[in-house]
Amino acid sequence: MNMEDLWTLEGLLLDKNNDGVPDGVSLYIDLPDNLYPLGLLDFMVRVGLETTALSFNFFEFTNQKVVMSFEKNETETRASFESGKLHIYYTSEEALSSLLSSIAGTELRENLVKDNAQSSITSISDIWTLSGFGYLQEASPQQHLNINIGCEKWNKQLFKATCNFAARLGLVSTSITLPIAQNKNAEIQFIIQQHNQSFIEVPKENIIQLNGSLDQCANMMEWLANERSWKENGVLGAWENAFHYAHFKNKEETMLEVKWDNPSEIELAEKHLESLANNQIQKVEVYVSEPLEIRSLLKNKWSEKYKNIQEITVRSSFKPGFHWIKEELIHQIPANAKKIKIKVKEHHLENSLELPIRWIQELYPIDAIIENETSISKENVQFELDNQLKHTYEVVTLLDDGTVYHLGSLDVECSKVPYVDGERFAAPTTSCIVFSSETGKAVMHFPSDRERFYQFYLTDFLPQLLDGIGEIKGEKGLTQPLFDQMEVEVWMSEEEERLSVNEERTSPLEALYEDIYFNTLDYFEDLGTKLIGKPYIAVGAVVPIMHVAKGENPRASIKVTKWHQLNKNEVKTKELFFEKNVPTKVRLEVNGHIDLWDIDELLTMWEQTKIDDTTVPNSVLVDYSFRGRPIHVIEKYLPSNEQFDNPLKMTLFKPTVLIECAHHPNEVSSNIAVHRLLERLESNNELLKKINIVAIPLANPDGHYLLKKLTKEHPEWKHHAARYNAVGLEFAHIRYKNTIFGESNVLPELMKRWAPDVVIDNHGIPAHEWVQPFAGYNSPPRFPVSYFIPSAKIYGIGRYSNELGTDVARENLEKIVKDMSEIYETTNIPKQNEYWRSRFRKYGHDWLPEIFPLEVHGNINFYKERIVTPTYSAVSILRYPEWVAADIISEVADEVVYGDVLEECVEAQYLFNLSILQTVSNSNVDMKRNGNTLYRERPLEITIRGEYI
Repeated sequence: MNMEDLWTLEGLLLDKNNDGVPDGVSLYIDLPDNLYPLGLLDFMVRVGLETTALSFNFFEFTNQKVVMSFEKNETETRASFESGKLHIYYTSEEALSSLLSSIAGTELRENLVKDNAQSSITSISDIWTLSGFGYLQEASPQQHLNINIGCEKWNKQLFKATCNFAARLGLVSTSITLPIAQNKNAEIQFIIQQHNQSFIEVPKENIIQLNGSLDQCANMMEWLANERSWKENGVLGAWENAFHYAHFKNKEETMLEVKWDNPSEIELAEKHLESLANNQIQKVEVYVSEPLEIRSLLKNKWSEKYKNIQEITVRSSFKPGFHWIKEELIHQIPANAKKIKIKVKEHHLENSLELPIRWIQELYPIDAIIENETSISKENVQFELDNQLKHTYEVVTLLDDGTVYHLGSLDVECSKVPYVDGERFAAPTTSCIVFSSETGKAVMHFPSDRERFYQFYLTDFLPQLLDGIGEIKGEKGLTQPLFDQMEVEVWMSEEEERLSVNEERTSPLEALYEDIYFNTLDYFEDLGTKLIGKPYIAVGAVVPIMHVAKGENPRASIKVTKWHQLNKNEVKTKELFFEKNVPTKVRLEVNGHIDLWDIDELLTMWEQTKIDDTTVPNSVLVDYSFRGRPIHVIEKYLPSNEQFDNPLKMTLFKPTVLIECAHHPNEVSSNIAVHRLLERLESNNELLKKINIVAIPLANPDGHYLLKKLTKEHPEWKHHAARYNAVGLEFAHIRYKNTIFGESNVLPELMKRWAPDVVIDNHGIPAHEWVQPFAGYNSPPRFPVSYFIPSAKIYGIGRYSNELGTDVARENLEKIVKDMSEIYETTNIPKQNEYWRSRFRKYGHDWLPEIFPLEVHGNINFYKERIVTPTYSAVSILRYPEWVAADIISEVADEVVYGDVLEECVEAQYLFNLSILQTVSNSNVDMKRNGNTLYRERPLEITIRGEYI
């Protein structure tokens, strides 16, 4: 054997789990007393560099593979390695030190690694972070170590502890600058010096000082070598949390509180009917937004009361065309009918948000209703769009004998409601009375309860809110909310009916909920764009709370709580004082002010601040949400059972996939799906021999908490109010910023810790129709495409940068999509995808393909066009295109579903993730070396799919 064999599995390295990756060190160092060669520190940092995991058993003999021994020699200094024996012969300690440094590889070679990240130390808690040694400003696949450890006097305990510390430094690095002793030019200086007190300090950036007697320094170094960050179940830095998370207790202060009540639209209708009481009226059609039960009672009541009116019909003013066909025409369809044609007038109004096919949209899902109640299939219910049509709807049926039978026609009345931008408008259907007499037909309009409240909200309340917010400056509206929370509580008599088709329902109040929520966000986005040239995206939590109050007059209550400006405390541990080998006091710099604190006191303060101390087995607690809920991350890799391991190093040897779940908690399947995936990997870890998996099961615990509250009254609504964080912020937009919202820090921390090759973001879409009458009867105009109904049971979105690495990213995406189509082939997913695809075509794509886009790839829709791809800088592949190989979103129709439907969504998400894991796991990873730098080519070029597990 030669000396290079020492750094292999034939030498001192171990592969404990048989995956071909070094994950342990088997080395016993038989160090004589009073021998302190500084070159051994270089040797130890190289030991750490060569492995992904290690334990501190170098100085205790436990039958290690390699035994390192030292022998004084009068004539030569040399080393030999044979049969597990590393013999070191030396003439002097200085010569021995030089020899050990040369074995470690001090020779300088050209650095081929372009992305060589250097960490910094400004606080003692920076020494061990989630990403290794020091604080990294940006994520990188490389972490370089450039440190000098200086000490004028040693004892055996201190020297051994420093050797362990050096090994751990090497473990968390991918490249090292040697030597790490007597190197005054190193960027980080670690100084061990004599002092009458025992403390560690960081007096300046990148200077660490260990102060005390030799024995005290030895104890502190041993503590430091063995300690972990509090995020990894250690102690280091835990005391800082008492100040980091002071915003948990945000003072609640009412900023604005208003109430609204009005007569019901039934009262308004009756006033109009009274005005017709003395006239001879042939026919009256009353349109009100009320449940069928109440409309039936009204018909009987008014027919009895107004004898002068020959015929009274009471119809719904919410989706009137749909209800007209469902409640009246279906029962008139002849038994021998084989086809229904619904002629629909094309919708065109200047500056209107309405789509030309708006009257087709309002019929959804009438074809499936007809199929359920007649012998006519939904495919034989056809729409015809006609700009010249006399009526809004004309319905005819084709009989078996070829006869065309006219079922009826309907004219739908609309009002005109300004949109929040003050430039466009919506044209919601309105309540009204249409009456026919000898002189002709006339219409009396009166706004529905919902419209009157919305008009009040838009023209009266929002300006009051803006006045209450006051001057908007600095980060308000951008990273700091304009208000803390706004509860909009509404009581109205409206229809609430679960339909007989999939998850579909009739729910005018859910529609109002969606309008209040999204239109409020759009109001402030537009305001910011006009005032400062960029949208206000940090508004505050908008929480609509709707109550179905049959037969009651409409009323509402709105309460807004004030946002108290909060900035993230800059906390740094400058000095750490020890008693009896443990830290007891800490000198903290908080926003530039320095105080001495008792550590137990700070930890008690922290425990009293937290509102949730949930633990998740075998997880890393990366951060806390704004309201104080822990955000755990589960990391799956083949265990080595060593004391320490390094995720970044693992990614050098195997591809790593990061999966984020429940970013929007109302998208309910991904959390369950990822736990299913991880559980199945427990019983079959073949995949982990080829890949590392990092999962964020619940990225937004505050949103999840709100969802549980909202679903108590309306368990099947979409509940987009629980989509964002505790103050209504899409926290993805403020990642990589210095923020008080801990949920936004989790992904950036994991990018630093793992530098994953592939990032998967599991999301969801509504499982039933998305209706917003005051935003153009569609999903909000903030979206460039329509989410009015699902386009698939599950589909994917692939993201990539147009600036760098595009070819590799495109090719990777092609392979992932191809394999994903295959994994779904033997499931029920293709059938469900085709079902929803056909619905999406019929009600949208066939008429407006750009607004209702479809990109079909085999058994799955997969969107790669930029129009549906998020482009903000926090997107992983856009931020790091030089090393992220794929960045993929899943979208499954799971917004608040249950039972069998939820199970279908969970399995679809599970297979989506599994397919990507299997594809990535068979990609070739070739770890390379250049001097004391370990690296591999990035981005990963994905190859073929593996076998199913």
